[in-house]
Amino acid sequence: MKKYIFILITLSSIGAFAQNFGGGFYFGMTTSQINGDNLGGYNLPGANLGAFTDYSISDRAKLLFELAFVQKGARDAISDSSSFNKIRLNYLEIPLLYSYKWNQLSMELGPGFDLLINSKEESNGFETESDPPYYQFGASAIVGVTWHFTDQFKVSFRTNNSISLIRESNIPSGVGESAIQILKPGQRNIVLSFGLIYQLI
Repeated sequence: MKKYIFILITLSSIGAFAQNFGGGFYFGMTTSQINGDNLGGYNLPGANLGAFTDYSISDRAKLLFELAFVQKGARDAISDSSSFNKIRLNYLEIPLLYSYKWNQLSMELGPGFDLLINSKEESNGFETESDPPYYQFGASAIVGVTWHFTDQFKVSFRTNNSISLIRESNIPSGVGESAIQILKPGQRNIVLSFGLIYQLI
């Protein structure tokens, strides 16, 4: 009898634990630039899509685990230059975030771990070699806010900035360098993302 009671308690505990999990999908767009490349402005649009699972730790707080495809990079503002330079970086990203909800809004904060799938650089319509090459692995800091306009659908806005370098600087020392580049040499992604979230579970 005690054995069956133990089994029922265990199954009940597992069921209660499973009820705290949820998940879904999201898709949207990015606009990005690279700090340290001497190209200013969020001029490069891209895609941002993925899936997530969440675990409720209280009525307001959740932990989010995501798997996403994110396009980052930079390009010239065409109106500012007769030349055209473009950098496209495609990443597989794993964000691990803490989310806190207040009314219809929630705030997200945490790191993202990046795996570079491929990179492509263009100058005046011709593909050029990436010199120096981009690092395959990296880390980002992610901060965001999400509006819950229904129980299943949400809209998010995030900033996604590199913690680690994506590569060493390709600008000769002293040429057009900002104070930030001198103190923190090398290049980093700076990304704004907008997305629609569907909460499946």
